[in-house]
Amino acid sequence: MQNPAVLAQNWGNFWKILTDIPAYKDHLAGRIFPDLVNEPSRWGCQWQESCHEVNGTNACAPILQSYGLAAAAIWQSDPSVPIFINGLGQDPKSPKYDQCGNAYPGMHWGDGFITNRPAIQQYSLSDPSDIFTTAFTQKFGFLRVEHGDAQMSRLVLSPHIYPGTITGDT
Repeated sequence: MQNPAVLAQNWGNFWKILTDIPAYKDHLAGRIFPDLVNEPSRWGCQWQESCHEVNGTNACAPILQSYGLAAAAIWQSDPSVPIFINGLGQDPKSPKYDQCGNAYPGMHWGDGFITNRPAIQQYSLSDPSDIFTTAFTQKFGFLRVEHGDAQMSRLVLSPHIYPGTITGDT
C-alpha cells in the first residue's frame, strides 16, 4: 500500500493472466470482479493523505491514486470489468496509526464513504468526495460519455457491513 505503482502493476499483471485464460471471455468475464484493496483502513489508508505509523514509517499512500492506477492497469486487459472499492479513513484506527484521522461513530472496516461536509468537518474525517469528481473520473477512466452525457461507470462502492458480534458494538 506504500506504492500505488506497484499495486497497479500487480493488478495489471494478474488481470492479464486471467484474461489470457482461453475460457475467460465465454465463462469468466462478467463473473469475476476485482476488489482492489480489502479493508484499506487496516493499513491506515486515507482518501487523500499519506498515512504514517507512529514510528514514522510510511504505511499507505493516498488511496485515490492507488485505486485509479490499479483500475487503469486492469482495464488494459478488460476495459469492461467493474472495479470494486472499499471505503476507508472514517473507521476506528489501530493505535499503530493514531496519526491518521478520526472515526465516525459506528463505522468499521471497509466503511468510509461519508461525503456530508458538516460530518466530515465535525469529526475530522478523511474525505472521499474526490472520487466522485469529474477530474478524478476522467483521469482514471471511471467516466463514460454516451450520447453526449457523462455517466459514472465501472466503479462499484463496496462497503463492508458487519454485525455487532464481529465489531464488538452492541
